Amino acid sequence: MVSFRTVLVALGAALLFQGACAAQGGGTKTLHPGNLRGVSLVDVQQRAYPLFNKLKENRATVLVWWSSSCPCVARYRGRVEALRKSYVGKSVAFLAVASNADDARQDFGQNDKLWSLPLIIDKGGKLAALLGVGSTPTTAILDQRAQLRYYGWLDNERKPGEAGRVAYLDSALRQVLAGNTVSRVETPVYGCRISRSLGEPSSCSETCGKTKK
Repeated sequence: MVSFRTVLVALGAALLFQGACAAQGGGTKTLHPGNLRGVSLVDVQQRAYPLFNKLKENRATVLVWWSSSCPCVARYRGRVEALRKSYVGKSVAFLAVASNADDARQDFGQNDKLWSLPLIIDKGGKLAALLGVGSTPTTAILDQRAQLRYYGWLDNERKPGEAGRVAYLDSALRQVLAGNTVSRVETPVYGCRISRSLGEPSSCSETCGKTKK
């Protein structure tokens, strides 16, 4: 079992990310293997998706929270796809997770316009609630035992090749595959707030992604 402290975004960090995706509050994320058995997940064809059992098929599973309307999700498409391709053949699965109630009424085929990750639908946002996910595109790494090994942002808002970039998710994934303890298990998250009830609007800055960090 992995337990994480509450994500607190300091004022300085908020200023650093000013003009980009709005900072989102976090929570204590404690995951027990049995918890996942009670989570109802389906694929886009409404077929049951037994995530707990699927985790055993790979050494690590990366979850990326998706939304059809979040500009942050669209902006990270290239980076998510590049990372997925870099782990082909390395026993790592990448999944997009839709927990936003507003998206449940839309055509989930829009996922194909954003990235090619398989999309699973989190009915009622139970998986998101279990892991304390409140915004898109939050990422998480689960190992074969259903242990949460990493939670947070994909990087520090710099594109690959940019000076000062810190690839949080990639670094954590490498450590998991190497059998090591993840050195940074949680990072601040930003993006569009996930609505848990129909009709509740999502929230994301219109300038999402236009400001360099």
